[in-house]
Amino acid sequence: MLPFARRDFLKAGAYLVSLGMTAPAFLTRTAELVEAAPVTPVGNRILVVMQWSGGNDGLNTIVPIGYPEYYAARPRIAIPQAAALPLTATLGWHPSLAKIKARFDQSQVAIIQNVGYPNPNRSHFRSMDIWHTAEPSKPVSQGWLGTYVANCCNGVGAPAPEADVEAWSVGSSLPLALWVQHVVVPTISSVASFSFQTDGAAPTAERTLRTSTLKQILSQTTTANPRAYEELTRTIYADAVTTSEKLQAIANSYTPRETFPTRGFGPPLRTVCQLIQAKLGTRIFYVQNGGFDTHSNQVAASGGTPSPTTGTHADLLTNFADSVEAFLRELENIGRLQDVVILTFSEFGRRLADNDSLGTDHGAAAPLFVIGPPVKGGLYGNDPDFKNLDRSKDIQFQIDFRSVYATIIKDWLGGDPATVLGGTFAPVPFIA
Repeated sequence: MLPFARRDFLKAGAYLVSLGMTAPAFLTRTAELVEAAPVTPVGNRILVVMQWSGGNDGLNTIVPIGYPEYYAARPRIAIPQAAALPLTATLGWHPSLAKIKARFDQSQVAIIQNVGYPNPNRSHFRSMDIWHTAEPSKPVSQGWLGTYVANCCNGVGAPAPEADVEAWSVGSSLPLALWVQHVVVPTISSVASFSFQTDGAAPTAERTLRTSTLKQILSQTTTANPRAYEELTRTIYADAVTTSEKLQAIANSYTPRETFPTRGFGPPLRTVCQLIQAKLGTRIFYVQNGGFDTHSNQVAASGGTPSPTTGTHADLLTNFADSVEAFLRELENIGRLQDVVILTFSEFGRRLADNDSLGTDHGAAAPLFVIGPPVKGGLYGNDPDFKNLDRSKDIQFQIDFRSVYATIIKDWLGGDPATVLGGTFAPVPFIA
């Protein structure tokens, strides 16, 4: 008997499809004999993680309009108080975030202020790894979402009904956040490109399955039982064909009604809608967009005069707001709006002071958003403390990002935060 559950085969098969693998014809014929398991959305609850790569300028996102220290430190790029959209007496929204503000006014957006971790690292790579692994003290090779899928979707915490694919990375690469041994998370750029072709001249399964995870699976069966290896390979390919056929059916029958931006967050969120409509029982979707490393030209200049409400950062925030609004509207179209929560993050904020290139350098704490009707909207945490900056004269963190993760894991996904994060962190009550 093979020591693997059907869900292991499904994940491996989906991963093969994501790599564009080609199946030998005899394995495809085997697929015709395999009955697909019934599709059950996993608890109906979905988390969409949006990574803002590069380090978003939190101070020009949620603008501290009531603090003269902000304007003194940013004479060239500060958002004028008159231009900021009203939030509180001391805070305002960047004017590009009008659509997010409208959702906030409907209690569908939580703003978690001054999020970070002790002894912040200002390297893109190291800080991003810290956010991906939830481990600031040492490098580790296992992501927090991968750990959740491995432990909380497979019998630990609050297990859910079996899913075809429990997590997807929508983009060109698999983020470390979704990596964990023995769990295969597929990467997809678009539903239309997610196909599994058959060709009798294809490479053998032994050569095709060249990822370390799949080799580990196969190595546990081939030595002791060659027949078990053959059956495992047949099953993997069979499930790959089944997953591909489901997605191709969706691609041919469902087109989102909303108009998404054609760049940035728009295309991946459109794909997420299609994957949700495919009803594969997926709990986690991960999308990312870059460009937030705004050392120069963060704001535009008109006639040599800085124009803080336009430029690179304004364009990025506009793309985010337009993409999220189209996504939420499409979720409502397909009847899944109440099932989805969006979590945004960036690896760090930016320096309090601007630089001579109309930009900002690497900083520390910054706000993040949690979005969706299931969210208890509002402000969480205090305003930035300009009187107590860190040694680099940056805003200090007040809320540990692992507290945000813990809340998502426990209150939204129904898992055990201690199992995933390796410790206990005070929750932030932003789930209604």
